[in-house]
Amino acid sequence: MTELTGPEKIRGIFFDFEGTLVNFQWRIVPAIKEVLEALELLGVTPRMLGGNPNYAQILNRVYDLTKGNDASAGTRALDLVHEVYDRYDADALTRWQLLPEAHAVLTTLKARKFKLAMVSNIGEAVLSTAMEKLHIKPFFDCVISRNHVSYLKPHPGGLIAAAGQVGIRPHQVLFVGDSVNDIVAARDAGMHAGYLVGGEDTVIGVEEQTADIRLKSLADLLSLA
Repeated sequence: MTELTGPEKIRGIFFDFEGTLVNFQWRIVPAIKEVLEALELLGVTPRMLGGNPNYAQILNRVYDLTKGNDASAGTRALDLVHEVYDRYDADALTRWQLLPEAHAVLTTLKARKFKLAMVSNIGEAVLSTAMEKLHIKPFFDCVISRNHVSYLKPHPGGLIAAAGQVGIRPHQVLFVGDSVNDIVAARDAGMHAGYLVGGEDTVIGVEEQTADIRLKSLADLLSLA
């Protein structure tokens, strides 16, 4: 169990968005199918992307193509991935609902002077719209979306950038997410990993994850803070 007190106490609590603060509604399977089929028309085969990539691996590996010999082709492929993912973001936006305890938990954490940040694989336009619609934008000192990074989680870049923006060190952060990608990103960033049960990995069939803290509800954070 992570201690939130002492000389190296937690000063920041960072959150994933979908599956963590709102219910999980992104249609992963059709999104992957659509984007792989579209990429293949551009000459980017699944084998080039690792054989059976997940949605984050697709974008991350396509980004690597922009640094190869045919950078312009890589850029076209990357633009296509963002276009497809933007549409699935917009689709999920129509169904997202804030988890019942989220607003009260964020209010309390803010009152306790924690630095709060959002680091999400959702695109900037839809994420900003959703946060405004759900009245949670003012809680956050920093928001990192898919469009602010080169690589999606599980790459730790977005988390490290968020820590820098709010002025704290990674080991002073608890990152709360609902997927394998979130836990790996937190660990690789040097942060504490909090796993919230019931989000993305429940949807895709992964029920248990090893993390520093396992949360049955966001409200569990209040007993730690």
